[in-house]
Amino acid sequence: NKTLKILNLSTNNFNFDCVRQISQALKQNSTLKSLNLSFNNIGAGVSDLLNSINNDVSRLEFLSIKVNINFYFYFKFISLSVYITTLILY
Repeated sequence: NKTLKILNLSTNNFNFDCVRQISQALKQNSTLKSLNLSFNNIGAGVSDLLNSINNDVSRLEFLSIKVNINFYFYFKFISLSVYITTLILY
């Protein structure tokens, strides 16, 4: 992908397995700036998601994972050192 900058995948009932696939793609993506995964069911997938953008390749600036079921528990154990300017959790 060389052109996609904004991706809205909210309200798709994505689960852990879906987010794992998205996370794998994000590890190699340097053009995406905004990702909205709000209103899904990513659960523990938030760990994979945040780890996938915690690299030198990712240029993600906006990430919304609000209103996702059972992810708050996983979030507090993740060390995030990327340059996301906006992270929406709730």
